[in-house]
Parts: sequence; structure tokens; C-alpha cells
Amino acid sequence: METLVHFHLGGARDLCARLDPTVPAAPGVAPRLTTDLAHMHLLDPESGRVLWVRVPASHAALAIQAAFVHPLQRQHNAGCLFPMPSRLSRRAALLAASAALSAPAFAQADWRPTRPIRMIVPWIPSMVDGPLRVVADHVSRALGQPMLLEHRPGATGTLGARAMAQEARGDGHLIGQIPVTVLRWPAMVDRAPFDLNRDFTWIIHVSGFMFGVVVRSDSPWQTWEQFLDHARRNAGRVTYGTPGVGSTLHIGMERIAAQHGISWLHVPFRGGADTTQALLSRQIDCVADSTGWAPQVEDGSFRLLVQWGQERTPRFKNVRTLRETGLDMVSDSPWGLAGPKNMDAGVVRVLHDALRDALMTAEARTAFGRLDMPIRYMPSEAYADFVRRTAAEEQAAVRLLGLRAEG
Repeated sequence: METLVHFHLGGARDLCARLDPTVPAAPGVAPRLTTDLAHMHLLDPESGRVLWVRVPASHAALAIQAAFVHPLQRQHNAGCLFPMPSRLSRRAALLAASAALSAPAFAQADWRPTRPIRMIVPWIPSMVDGPLRVVADHVSRALGQPMLLEHRPGATGTLGARAMAQEARGDGHLIGQIPVTVLRWPAMVDRAPFDLNRDFTWIIHVSGFMFGVVVRSDSPWQTWEQFLDHARRNAGRVTYGTPGVGSTLHIGMERIAAQHGISWLHVPFRGGADTTQALLSRQIDCVADSTGWAPQVEDGSFRLLVQWGQERTPRFKNVRTLRETGLDMVSDSPWGLAGPKNMDAGVVRVLHDALRDALMTAEARTAFGRLDMPIRYMPSEAYADFVRRTAAEEQAAVRLLGLRAEG
């Protein structure tokens, strides 16, 4: 027996999960790591010469399985050692290397969609579709297949996440918008319909919403303070609409109520178009929502009393933030795009890169800017870390407020 093959892989996690990690690499073997190539050298038993073969890293794991699997195989995270019979011929070794090039990939770095990509939007059609369509159009051109928006409103924006959680394995043809509601939902129901740690592949963080509270322009409240004073004097009678139970707007309004000693009545809707219509028809006293109400503010139908961001937006620079009114609260509901569980790393990379490139275009920045939505890009790994931290914070806030929803 002799050591015949050394494999050095860039990003060898898939391989490490499949082979025995207990035996160290051979002394003096330095790993040669790259992101897209595995360097494989074969010892020719007949001539004693080392034969180098450059193999795509995405194919390397299958090549080892297909050609070099042996009862004595051993692996280390810096390299893989395979003691093999010395009678293996040069021809057999080269055939094994050839198999690596033709084998299907574990990490599909060159993946391309073979049918339309569905992007689930968990709200009814609204102005937010505009920026998403700009992104989808750029991705469609880059990947050669259309990316189509698919609306699944209801359950405070969690229906899209539920649909993705039912997929056994993502193949890149289904992704969805993940509002922050999804991150807090497990703390609001008895049996969560998804597991944030197991059921999703986090692809890219995108943006956040600009929130504010609006009333009809013919209402008696000219300022935020006047509205709060009215609510205090009419406990349980003032109604506010939001996109749903457990939404960022719902939690925000309850935080405001707690700070100001107010008791008001929450009326949940399926999305911004419904809340706008309810306020126009006088079904509710105010709306707390993202800028779906902006056209009505600009045409004089609604009055914006306060905005919830870190600072005033350029479009509504004459309207104060909550902090400026004396309440130390900022809320912008971050969101991103994710896919089902177990997505191939190469597929994730292709989707991430196409989405990132789309977000960086002037057209996308303009489209998001029209809705006062800053682009807050995070790559996949940073987004996954952000999800873990934010979910813990949001679920703690839900428990503190005692908010519950029907699962």
C-alpha cells in the first residue's frame, strides 16, 4: 500500500461531512486552497512521476466518491489521503481524474435555472412590487429565465415562509421575501410552522421600510401630540390599522401605547392597500404602515403625523421622528430574500450574486428610493448571523408585550 492521491479543496465542507476526519494529513503536504479549483496530484506507479490535474472544486467530492473510495480512506480538513493498491495503473488514475470533470457537482458554481424562478411576496400587490420587479427583471436577464413575483398575503406576512418551509430541498427556483415578522412568529404561536435554524437558506439582506402614522387630512388632529392626547381621553375607542397581528407596526403601536399610558384598538389587515382603503372610508382612525400611504399624503388626502425612522426622510422632511417627539424608538423592519432548506452552496452563490448586482444598479436604487427604502445589503453569511441575532431580540420583545397570534 502507498499514499497515491492528495486532494486539496477550497471550501471542503461537503467533503469533510462525508469522510473520516480522524487521521491527519501527511507531513509536509501543504494545502493549496482556491475558491474554484481543486489541485489533485496522482503518483504514477509505473514511472514514479507526479501527475497534476486541475479539477473544479465543485466536482471534487464526487470524483473522490466515484473513483478513489477505499476502505482505508482518510481525510483531514487540509487534505485527503487515500492509501491505494500500488498496482493501480496510470490509465486508471487518469480515468479517475477524468471522472471528476464529468461528475455532477455538489457545489454548483456554474448553476443556471432551467425554468422560471418564483419569488414569493407575502403581501397583497402594492407599491413595494415596483422595486422588486426592477430587481427581478435584472436577475431574469442575468440568468436567462424569468423571475416572477407570486403574492401570498395573510398571517402577517408569514405564508411565504410557510410555503418554503414545506420544501424538502431548495433547487434555486423558489425564493421569498422574509419580513421581520417571520423572525418573531415562533414566539407568538403555540406551534411554529417553521424552524428558523433549519427550514431556510438565507441568501441576501435587502432593505427596510420607512414607517409612519397617518390620519385623514380632514381629521381634527394636526399634530402627533394632539392625536395622543385624544387617545388618552378616549381609552379603548381609538382604532389603528396595520398589516397584521404581530407585525412591526402592531408591536410599535403597542410600545407607543405603553409609553404614553394609552389603550387603543388594533385592527389588522392583509396589507397596505387594505389599510389605506379603510382609512379613506373612515373605518379606522389612523394607519400605521410603510409608505403605501405616501400618494395620499402627497395629494392632501392624508396627514402624516410622525415617522419612525432614525432621521427624517427627504420626501417628508417637515415631519418629525418619534425620537424628536420625545420617544426613544426607531423602527424600520429589515427584510431580505431566502430560499428553502438545504440549497446547494453554488446555487446560493449564483442567486446572491445576481440579486446583489441588481440591487447595485441605478435603476434599483431609484426604485427603492421612491419608497424611502434604503438598500441595506448583506451577503449570505452576514444575513444568516443577522437573522439569528434579530430573531432573539424580536422574540424577547414579543414575550415582554405578551402578544399572541393564531398559528
